[in-house]
Amino acid sequence: MNEKNYSSLSNSVLSGAISGAFTALALQPLEYIKTKLQQPQFAKTNELSRSGKRNIKFIFELTLKNEKNQLNFLNAKKFWTGVTPSLMRSVPVAAFYFGSVDFLRNSSFLSHSQQGGQYQLLHSFLIGVISRVMADVSTHPLNLIKTRYESENYKYGSISNAFRSIWIQEGFRGLFKGLIPTLLRDITYSGLYYPLYTKIKFIVRENLMPSKKVETLYFASCAFLSSLLACAITQPPDVIRSYVQLSKKHINFSKAAQQIYKKNGLRGFFAGFVPRSARRIMISVFSWTLYEKFSIRG
Repeated sequence: MNEKNYSSLSNSVLSGAISGAFTALALQPLEYIKTKLQQPQFAKTNELSRSGKRNIKFIFELTLKNEKNQLNFLNAKKFWTGVTPSLMRSVPVAAFYFGSVDFLRNSSFLSHSQQGGQYQLLHSFLIGVISRVMADVSTHPLNLIKTRYESENYKYGSISNAFRSIWIQEGFRGLFKGLIPTLLRDITYSGLYYPLYTKIKFIVRENLMPSKKVETLYFASCAFLSSLLACAITQPPDVIRSYVQLSKKHINFSKAAQQIYKKNGLRGFFAGFVPRSARRIMISVFSWTLYEKFSIRG
């Protein structure tokens, strides 16, 4: 690896870590709301688990109300439930992911993702998938704990206690509960997002040739469009992932899908789409714009 590529890789890892930390802290409320909309049941009473009441307004009111059923805005801190495991996961995942993307797209065997040509989409797809799979598998236990913290159905005293409790009660396999739907969601998302992003960026650059003055808007717009399309297609696996991870009993991917459909029909597979897509789009716009700017410096 020459000095230029090493500098680019270092900048990519740094931009990933910065964007991961910022988005984990700033956008945790959206992740919390999404998990509440997707979980099989609420922690408080059966009356609150009726799917007809599950909307963003209801989640806001449920979170902010005190024991006397009055709104208390001091309870807004609940929206950051699960932020610690989220932060512990997001920073290394983003750093690892963007570092992998930079390394792979600058490699000789996947260079068409940047240069165009007949293999551009294939190379972009492989880069997106390989980078995401490695990042997901290595940090999945933290993703599981984050989701359970957000649901409030599991009362773990700390991250270490959560690991120990899962290990004792569910074994090593329990730490990777929901990995299959997570990979299906993220492989599909990254496999769609990165090719879309590179293709849209390539088409805009070839036809409009954006100047330095508007390059930030250029990167952000490409990220916005790509993320919106990828989010819509990958929403069902995300709903199934939450259902599997929060179920008290062991349940597989197909069984979870059947139960979701039986309870809520096709609409059930799009529970939490608004907060998830809003969060994903904002993460994509911020992180990819930052990544591109750092890459240019490198």
